[in-house]
Amino acid sequence: MHETDVHVYCCRVNLVLVGAEGVVENGGIINKLGSYHVAIAAKEHGIPFYVAAESYKVLFDFSISYCRTLYSTVRQTHSGLLG
Repeated sequence: MHETDVHVYCCRVNLVLVGAEGVVENGGIINKLGSYHVAIAAKEHGIPFYVAAESYKVLFDFSISYCRTLYSTVRQTHSGLLG
């Protein structure tokens, strides 16, 4: 399913469950792509949105430098696949 098709399926689901690359202390999630659009669509349709992640993915010492490192890693992976 493409992320732009989310609104089409919202009338057919009772809840939304996504995985995560990381979970930060304040409840935010770190994911590669797509989760933001799904979360917005779920909110607009009043559908509960849940994140499932392993306990080792909880980031207690989250910093901006880690975010930049993660972004850089993801960007290099995608450029390697596309380029």
